Amino acid sequence: AENGAAAAPADVTASVLEDRDRHRDVYERSRANEAGIVAAGGRVRFGVDATRLHDGVGGAASYDRVQFNYPHWPGKNNNRRNRALVADFMGSAARVLTVPAFRDGAYDVPPGEVHVALREGQGGAAATSDHDWKMSWMVPVHAGAAGLLQIGLEPFRESYARSSFRGGDRPFHVGETPQLHVFAGCDGVLECPEHLQLCCRYELHIDLPEGPPSGVGQLSRSDVLDPAVVGSHIRSLVPDGIGTDVYFVGTFRRSPAAPPGPPLSVAHMVVFRG
Repeated sequence: AENGAAAAPADVTASVLEDRDRHRDVYERSRANEAGIVAAGGRVRFGVDATRLHDGVGGAASYDRVQFNYPHWPGKNNNRRNRALVADFMGSAARVLTVPAFRDGAYDVPPGEVHVALREGQGGAAATSDHDWKMSWMVPVHAGAAGLLQIGLEPFRESYARSSFRGGDRPFHVGETPQLHVFAGCDGVLECPEHLQLCCRYELHIDLPEGPPSGVGQLSRSDVLDPAVVGSHIRSLVPDGIGTDVYFVGTFRRSPAAPPGPPLSVAHMVVFRG
């Protein structure tokens, strides 16, 4: 349910991987938790594989939100297997989300969302270095492969007692500031906030013409020096949804070993983001 919401009660389906007997054997509060969810009008499903939600939570049913709190491959940390788990979950969750309806500049039916709670830094969305990104689970990439766009990242604090350390009825540590990653289907309307966009950088070198353009479509000397002009040409070549920023770096003298051409070149830093 939405925190602090005063609207109609949420229609909740809670699911776990274990079958009912196994879950009751392992978790002391299994029966009480199931009874509490049912008493509040929800449903409890046992034996549901989070990577096969389209098979295990009701066939053609659709959901406004699918949430997975602290996914983890059994056993010690293994980034490769945890990335595969997240990727498979995203692919399945995307198949059971509510389909949006957009008309006259507003949603009649908003898009369904996928929420994933993780330790800080585990998802990779807030990585500030190559090392942090490579050590993360790279969740935004796996979401993108499933047709999902990250639209939010916020602090997360669950309102229940965590338990399931290595398959047992024991708590597990999630750090001081766990985060909730929020995704929705790429529908051409929603946009990823700029501070969450992934980016890559390239240094572009262009020969600096010594005279006026010699043909149609060629850039002048002033055009080559202007990052706005260079950026407009680059943007005409990249797919929709990819942001492009261009920054002038400077000019440099070409190496004597370079192929014949003007003596000077211009360097621009090109950043692609999305």
